[in-house]
Amino acid sequence: MAWSSLHSRWTTLVLCGGLIGCTPAGPGRLSLDPSTVVVRGVHLLDPAHLDASRDKVDVLIQDGVIKGIFDVDTGPSGARSIDGTGRTLMPGLVDAHTHLGSPASVPGTMSLPDTTANLAGWASAGVTTIFDMGGRIGPNRELATKVDAGLIVGPRIHSAPLPLTARGGHPIPAAKALLPAMLSGLVEKLVIQVDGPDDAEAAVATAVAGGADYVKIIVDDLPGTSPKLDGPTVAALIAAAHTRGLKVAVHVGSPEDLRVALAGGADLLAHLPHSAPLSEADVELVVASGVPVVATLAGFQAAKTLSSGTWSPSPLDRQLGWGALSDALVADAAQTFAETPVLQALADSVHPGMAGSVAALAAAGAVVYVGSDAPLPASWPGSGLHHELDALRSAGIASNTLLSVVTTGPAVALGTGPARAPLGVGSPADLVLVDGDPQARFEDVHEVSVVWIGGRQVSAP
Repeated sequence: MAWSSLHSRWTTLVLCGGLIGCTPAGPGRLSLDPSTVVVRGVHLLDPAHLDASRDKVDVLIQDGVIKGIFDVDTGPSGARSIDGTGRTLMPGLVDAHTHLGSPASVPGTMSLPDTTANLAGWASAGVTTIFDMGGRIGPNRELATKVDAGLIVGPRIHSAPLPLTARGGHPIPAAKALLPAMLSGLVEKLVIQVDGPDDAEAAVATAVAGGADYVKIIVDDLPGTSPKLDGPTVAALIAAAHTRGLKVAVHVGSPEDLRVALAGGADLLAHLPHSAPLSEADVELVVASGVPVVATLAGFQAAKTLSSGTWSPSPLDRQLGWGALSDALVADAAQTFAETPVLQALADSVHPGMAGSVAALAAAGAVVYVGSDAPLPASWPGSGLHHELDALRSAGIASNTLLSVVTTGPAVALGTGPARAPLGVGSPADLVLVDGDPQARFEDVHEVSVVWIGGRQVSAP
């Protein structure tokens, strides 16, 4: 395989947020319809506040909020209506771990990431809020403002644009192994490198200068030989962020990294350790800390199946517009991993006990949020979140729990807002209408029919 094809296909799999990619062929451009609408005869479901759920009601969406909830067939006349019979209206989904500026890539001509297509992918899948975990050079806050104003179609954005890592640490070695020499320097512009505790104040100041909503720290040695931040440095970075009133998400790769992050005062674990299963003591430590975990289980599982040549796109990938990328990805995935040491190292690092760690955390009472790590190959914007829901359910998390956490997300943990209030009159109209009832049949959560973001209905052009 030609080197240009190799690196353009796989850079994002390890870099998780680069400048170089290929022209995507995803869900395309969407538009927003701000008109008033009544969803008639619908089941209104609030998984996090079941007392607010109601069956067979008319719901008026107007001026960006739920304007009224009426007994069936008593809603206002004259407004445009949508038949909600046999359908469920519920809060929009939250993807707790994304990389807004990464390309959804296939082999081809190199280009900048298509952020608009990424946003459209999440929106078309019912995702109304994303938490961006870094890797985009640009005014994320300005982009978020445009989305909130309806100038760009996409979910609401909370972001940590520039992650902090050890000097020469992950993702720098992995990305340089995939990029040609002339481009390898670009990766260093996507992270902030830290030498030790004395650098903490300046590093965090740089990280938040562009308008970060929280801080992201990376503690991982992928592909197994990379430098990584030590405990005192992690603690100093977290303290510097907390002094500024900002919460901290910490990327961890191993149980040891998890312990370092928790000892340093992390507010969120941005991955479940992938290199080894959690011990009973580690599970107890997470529960005692009260720190939630974003497992990104499906993304790691996909790396494993790609390397073995057993991954294939789902109907949902195709339905949401990612079929062409998926087909291009499948053809020679196993050979590509075998020929690329850094990719094989990633696949080899995925311990088969990851799902068991998820089950142990859930059984012990830890909060596990739903995050896709998209866009990665096999974890596309939108469909990746739905795959993560299925992976977490297969790992043993109860359906009702998943529906609750995927409609609330880590806003409190990352300091981007209070806990979501019960769904009712006056609630922001970040909503998804699905065919069926996910509470009765969990798979119906994938049957997205209509999406509203800020009261604006997402629709194809």
